[in-house]
Amino acid sequence: MVLLEHPADAVAKTLGSAPEIMLLSLNAHAADVAAVTEALLSLPTISMRLGHLAGFGGPISPSLIARLCVLVALHDAGKVNVGFRNRIRSLPGPTAGHVRPIMDLLFHPLSRGSEQQRRGIRTALITALRLNDVVNWFPDPDQALCAVLAHHGALPATGEADLTLWEPLGTYDPITAARRLGDALPIWFPHAFGPDSPTILPPRFLHAFAGIVTWADWLGSDSTVFGPAGDPWCEDGGTSRLDWARAQARALLERRFIMPAPRQKAAQAPDLASFARLLPGFTPHWAQQQILSAPLPEPGEVRVLEAETGSGKTEAALIHFLRLLAARAVDGLFFALPTRASAVAMQQRVTKKLRDWLGAAAPPVGLAVPGYLRVDDRDGQAQVDWSVLWPDDPADTRHDRGWAVETPKRYLTGAVMVGTIDQLLLGGMRVRHAPLRSGPMLRQLLVIDEVHASDAYMSTLLLNVLDQHRAAGGHTFLMSATLGAAARHRLLHNTLRDPPTLATAREVPYPALLGSQGLICGAPPPDEAAGKAVTVMLDADASPGHAAALAADAASRGARVLVIRNLVRLAQATQSALETLVPSDCLFSPNGRPAPHHARFAVEDRFLLDAELEARFGRDAQSGGIIAVSTQTAEQSLDIDADLLITDLCPCDVLLQRFGRLHRHRRPDRPAGFATPCAIVLAPPIEAIAPSPNGTASHAPLGFGKVYPDLSILAATRLALVANPIWRIPHMNRDLVERTTHPEALKTLALQLGPAWVRHVNEINTGAQIAQITHAKAAWLAWKKALAPLPELDAALATRLGLGRRVARFETPQPGPFGTTIQTLPVPAWMVEGIAPAADPAPEAIRPEPDKLHFRFAGREFVYDRLGLRLAEAA
Repeated sequence: MVLLEHPADAVAKTLGSAPEIMLLSLNAHAADVAAVTEALLSLPTISMRLGHLAGFGGPISPSLIARLCVLVALHDAGKVNVGFRNRIRSLPGPTAGHVRPIMDLLFHPLSRGSEQQRRGIRTALITALRLNDVVNWFPDPDQALCAVLAHHGALPATGEADLTLWEPLGTYDPITAARRLGDALPIWFPHAFGPDSPTILPPRFLHAFAGIVTWADWLGSDSTVFGPAGDPWCEDGGTSRLDWARAQARALLERRFIMPAPRQKAAQAPDLASFARLLPGFTPHWAQQQILSAPLPEPGEVRVLEAETGSGKTEAALIHFLRLLAARAVDGLFFALPTRASAVAMQQRVTKKLRDWLGAAAPPVGLAVPGYLRVDDRDGQAQVDWSVLWPDDPADTRHDRGWAVETPKRYLTGAVMVGTIDQLLLGGMRVRHAPLRSGPMLRQLLVIDEVHASDAYMSTLLLNVLDQHRAAGGHTFLMSATLGAAARHRLLHNTLRDPPTLATAREVPYPALLGSQGLICGAPPPDEAAGKAVTVMLDADASPGHAAALAADAASRGARVLVIRNLVRLAQATQSALETLVPSDCLFSPNGRPAPHHARFAVEDRFLLDAELEARFGRDAQSGGIIAVSTQTAEQSLDIDADLLITDLCPCDVLLQRFGRLHRHRRPDRPAGFATPCAIVLAPPIEAIAPSPNGTASHAPLGFGKVYPDLSILAATRLALVANPIWRIPHMNRDLVERTTHPEALKTLALQLGPAWVRHVNEINTGAQIAQITHAKAAWLAWKKALAPLPELDAALATRLGLGRRVARFETPQPGPFGTTIQTLPVPAWMVEGIAPAADPAPEAIRPEPDKLHFRFAGREFVYDRLGLRLAEAA
């Protein structure tokens, strides 16, 4: 270890590895992170968003930026304590961290026995760090300081201060080290110490600022950028270090595509206002035309686009992003989707579109799905030390392009990210690193695809994210083919009160573009002959064998058949039954191995599965009999086209999504008997769906009551299928969705079906739904309340959001079932229920067999093969 040149200085970080370990002074690191913060706060969009949250109505002032940077320079001030110095220099004596000790000293109530001693140490530290100035700048200085002390993701709970950590030890005095940092502050940021009036920083502002500080600390701690160069010991008081750090920070923000100017300038090209340039060779859909011509939204306005599946909503969303980017109203984009499969597919589409439109100025497009390491069309490799290797990157540019995808905590810092909605929702919850999501996301356009009407739980979590985004003047764009009026009202107006009546809801045009002030534009009622007429046939037998027989018959006549089951185990069982009925060349077969398509596959294999599904069922797929068995992974966002759909009964809004996979493109080569779209819906009779006499749904089939908890919606959907043997899309979409999801319609149906149904609807609306909303609200990050230590997240909530999902990482790549090697295998939380070690253990007892892998993980035995991951006892 290199000896300190200034024994009186505190050390912030070690650089390098043994035997060549360098030490970076606290002052140097403080200058680095403050310089990055200054660069971030000076970006116009971030400045404007924070100004909205502070109530300024405009950007934050240069003097406020300087004062905030002074606060940030103190983020690691706790490292002056003796315990931290002992730990980082490997010295004998007590060791300690750096956030908890300074919070204990500054904020924990004084105990009677140590009051006088502690008061003296605290007063000396406050004076040394110039915190008396901070008191004059902000009416609530403690909360302002807490925002920077939360830079490790959350505030720790405080306790009795260990005063020995702050007493001199040998030649080292913590207060003297603190004074060295405090003395540098007016030299670095002289404007902070001017005569400006105090500034009230509301809690909303401080939550966002805490995220910016954490972001700056991640960037400013990158030793490849902020290393031992640039006066690491601040010989001249730190002026040269800060000047050097400012230059490094600006260059880093450009390399990591945080500076938006290049892409904003590219988006201003005149031809990008032309549909012919954006999508050459295509006739624009209604939604795309309206988005290109509609006035831009006001700051904080939420827009909702409702249009049928296959109507170009994705391109419409990207056009909306392009227009906001050109207007410098946003810096980036987060495109949220409901499933991992849809996010993986969408990331590839967004990458291609932005490259086509912005050329060399196109920002990196990252995939925000835990377990994946993908940016643009490149995949990184996780290393044992948690670093990421980007292959075929001799210039080392991929690390900067892919920085945001290297850990889920940083997903929302990326310029353009496509991921699952849970990553967005975590920004509004009381979980570690929530500010690192909710702060940086303020500068982005939030696009949320497939906003479902039937999920009060997730909608409630989303409301909290949108509440902060709206308050900051951020932009949000919601899309759905099937959004019910009650859900739309809640999302647009952030309230459950006074939803539209059923009659009013049915009158809203479809498709439509709506905003916070109401309808912006709606299409005229389409001709019944236009669109797609789907013939629906009900079949009460939902067994795997029967579903397989129906698919086999259609495939024998040349049809491309998509089977969607509500549960993975049903998909696996249907796949096994099919393999006894048809030859393997009629089955969906990645790399020649027949398999179902669902979420329980290794990360490496999911790319194969998705690519093969689009190759066999995509726009340019060859004709011929083929069957793919899937779950909800195939119902959204994948560009697939089936001649026949066989699907389990599901809520009407979801069913319309599934119908969107049917005859999606014009194809002249449909086989005889399949020239018009047809769907077979496996739907047990209503008596089999019915709740128990007390209104519960504990024994319902096909995942009813669990995957889809509201049985009344399922009953209404089944009745709609009986009443309408042909579904005309999009002509019937609005009426179908409202008649099967609107609370008025469901209450009327329950009265017709009997007392058990009335109890069930009441339980859903006044029991289960309220419980879901209450449960979700309990996890809300309270934007209007002060920053505080976080409670432990409820286990059920963590599982629901996928936080309980574990990852089995094989130290050595293992043979997978499709001829490639695998190293990362997500494990659903319920498969390791009740087992919660601090970190994912390494897989044990690994036994590869031909096309099958056995292993033990978290105390359970697993099998992984071409049918997916299963518990060994279920295989």
